[in-house]
Amino acid sequence: LGSSGEEFFYVAADNDPGLSFFPEAEAAYPGDSIVAGPDAAADGRVFHVFGLRPGAEFEIRFDRNARDRRKIVDVRWLTDRVDSDSLQQAMYSYLLAGHCPVGGSQGRPRMA
Repeated sequence: LGSSGEEFFYVAADNDPGLSFFPEAEAAYPGDSIVAGPDAAADGRVFHVFGLRPGAEFEIRFDRNARDRRKIVDVRWLTDRVDSDSLQQAMYSYLLAGHCPVGGSQGRPRMA
């Protein structure tokens, strides 16, 4: 993953954009959407992988003969997508943005 913590891609056979495999749904995580193609990739029809740890490594798996058409393109993480430092930074950013009151559970529903 790059510094943004996300990557977008489609799979092109023989480096030919006209022979691309891409999700039917826009910016779908690999395995979540039926894979279309081979055809020219439509605007926004790309796979989207993400994590909290920039530099996390993954491999793209392509199996044209997969029984489940959602699994024609899949991803396998080679390293963790999150670590304690990146999780703490994400939570800190979330709190600073005012999404959650700092220091307590004020305003949150209580469990009975």
